[in-house]
Amino acid sequence: MLQNLLKWCFGIAFTLAVLLGRQGIVLAAEYESIIFEVVAEEAGYHHISVHYMAVLGGGDILREVRINGEIAPGAEVITFSRFFVDENQDWMYQQGNQLFPTQVEVERAVHFTLAVNTAMYIPFWLNAGTNTIEFLELEGEMLILEPPTVTLATPRISYAEYLQLHSGASRYSGAMIVRQAQHAMYKTSRSLFPVNERACPLVTP
Repeated sequence: MLQNLLKWCFGIAFTLAVLLGRQGIVLAAEYESIIFEVVAEEAGYHHISVHYMAVLGGGDILREVRINGEIAPGAEVITFSRFFVDENQDWMYQQGNQLFPTQVEVERAVHFTLAVNTAMYIPFWLNAGTNTIEFLELEGEMLILEPPTVTLATPRISYAEYLQLHSGASRYSGAMIVRQAQHAMYKTSRSLFPVNERACPLVTP
């Protein structure tokens, strides 16, 4: 309980320090909405990127996104990730029964292109000229470190078209680079913890 309270106090203190020390940073607090103005060079579908950092402590960070006052299709609920690391590396040296390391939330500033998953960015229709982007709070707090940026969405191409575009590329002949999953630098959930596989040296989790 005391540890969680100290983390919460530190998070609030850090938030205030950042807000006072840097210009253009906005605290996207609970029960609030924030509106930005962006300029699109031409009318069409665009991708929106946000430079943000989660305020330590709390649950999921969820936002609804509205463009020019209208709820954008596919952007009814967008999740902004928190990031976690292992509290220590003791698990690497344990014999027999393995204890799962405590997952600790860390501050990490990231550029996030609004998406429903890591492979599918949401296309937002913007008019030529000035548009408004509203982030409506659903849950959680974060710092928006600078105004959102917009880029014109490009059509997706098929895999066959991709191969044709890179037909002149040489094939890679080096060794495969493998990174063990239990050595992840960051995780977006406390439920993701490292597990040693001791039964077989060929297993890659």
